[in-house]
Amino acid sequence: MDSLQQTVENHYPHIYTVSVYQSGELVSEFAKPGYKHKVRTVRSVTKSIIATLYGIAIQQGYLKNLDTPVMSYFPEYRSGKLDANIDKVTIRHLLTMTSGLDSSDRQPKGYFRSKNWVRFYLERPVRYEPGTRFQYSSAGSHVLSALLYKLTSLNVHDFARRHLFMPLGITRSQWSHDQQGYYHGGFGLDLSSVSLSKIGQLYLDGGAVDGKQIISPAFMSEATQKQVSGGFPESDGYGYHWWTGTHGAVDYFYAAGLGGQYIFIVPELNLLTVITSESRRPHLENKKVFTDLILPRYIA
Repeated sequence: MDSLQQTVENHYPHIYTVSVYQSGELVSEFAKPGYKHKVRTVRSVTKSIIATLYGIAIQQGYLKNLDTPVMSYFPEYRSGKLDANIDKVTIRHLLTMTSGLDSSDRQPKGYFRSKNWVRFYLERPVRYEPGTRFQYSSAGSHVLSALLYKLTSLNVHDFARRHLFMPLGITRSQWSHDQQGYYHGGFGLDLSSVSLSKIGQLYLDGGAVDGKQIISPAFMSEATQKQVSGGFPESDGYGYHWWTGTHGAVDYFYAAGLGGQYIFIVPELNLLTVITSESRRPHLENKKVFTDLILPRYIA
């Protein structure tokens, strides 16, 4: 057992798995018995999978322009309850959490109790000019899930299985949905630690599998770079449903879920780290496993 494994086992009893890959090879691993292949909640890592599916949809020609107004896909929800500025909100705004709608995970304001989550979100007031203010909102991510169905005629789970999971050899997944049948966009996906590693490696491989490009390179580049300043809950920059960070002179991007579910990707070092954890813990303590224990080992 190396020092990383010992540290995690002795000081982070809530962590289930830590897997570190470099250049596609597993170089360090900690896994409690039964958890390496266990399919379990990844919480808001789901958001980064949604972004990945948008990159695939663009590559396949389903979507041409991220600046398309969101409401153009939801004519059934047009009513007098909509804010006059709702037509300013674009797909790009949802991906960067800058829609300006009065919706935040800090104050859900009835979202989870509503019977129609998409309608509830679209009927919220537009408090800020779209594109100017970051507000972390699982509701906005859920609208992206519903919108992907509008684009592809496949729910996100079926689209993911066909165009992401199957090419990566991921055969086991679960995904919850709302009362309208739209799969949850902000959370709700269950995958194993090994499956998360495959998705992370896909980004290090430039979005290609066996020589076939499955994610739009331009989208992937934009998605994993800082588009806005970000804020709660990670206090880092934000791309398209991916967080961005730096350690010294080294840049990285990551997916993050409640309780410390993480995929950290460091392109400069060809380094990938996946952490899964008990989901009711303060999750930022797991982030330090990467920034304080793992990343310094690989920085010259």
